[in-house]
Amino acid sequence: MKKEKPPYSIAAKYYDELIPKNRGRSICDLHSFLHGLWDFSDVLPRCLDVGCGTGGIFRHWDCSHLDPMSHGIDPSSEMIALARSNCPQIYFEEADLLEFNSINKFDWIVSTGNAVNYITPDDRKKFFEKAADLLAPTGLFYFDFDTRRDIEEFWPGQIRIEKRSSFRLEAKYTYDKKRDVGVEKQYWSETKNKKDIFYETHHIYPISPAEIVRDMKETKFKDPIFCHPEDYKFVSDGADFLVLGCVVRLLNG
Repeated sequence: MKKEKPPYSIAAKYYDELIPKNRGRSICDLHSFLHGLWDFSDVLPRCLDVGCGTGGIFRHWDCSHLDPMSHGIDPSSEMIALARSNCPQIYFEEADLLEFNSINKFDWIVSTGNAVNYITPDDRKKFFEKAADLLAPTGLFYFDFDTRRDIEEFWPGQIRIEKRSSFRLEAKYTYDKKRDVGVEKQYWSETKNKKDIFYETHHIYPISPAEIVRDMKETKFKDPIFCHPEDYKFVSDGADFLVLGCVVRLLNG
């Protein structure tokens, strides 16, 4: 019998087993990348991780090198519960960025794992505006995203199967051209509940570098700079990548 669950109600339990082995090294490289761009290397940056999942960057960064007021936020209560267990020294809150309020400004705002693709096009500009409001004047905002090329050209018909001792996951990908959205349907079966199959539906909105540039022009940010999100080398905004990273500063920064 198939039962639909809210997104991440099942995935949160096995999320860490699905993360690629090189993910930790890439996240550590991100720390070095941001430090290289920041002008205050002798100051502990106050960091906000948006879409932190089960602990996100804080699980791989040395938190003694971060301001104690660093935060992680995620809309999934299941993810936040695991994040609090994994990184008890960091404050985590169940919220998306548009709902999040803080009296503090953050030196770094980071959103990895293509979390920005979960935001509808109508809310994307609001997302950037809220990030600008929360960022310190000299701060850095970094996010990565799935490009249009990936979702439009490579998602249709793609199937991913993951098998572990405790679960089996089959994910099927499609692109709805009319609604301009990628649809990922995850079918989960847990070993202890062989007769039950749960599915979760995730909607991923494609973004092009040109759309990022356009949206940023209407915010308090300077022109975005794009990079490859694995080795953090800068690339042109017309680069033909499946996934890109982006870093921006405030106009008055």
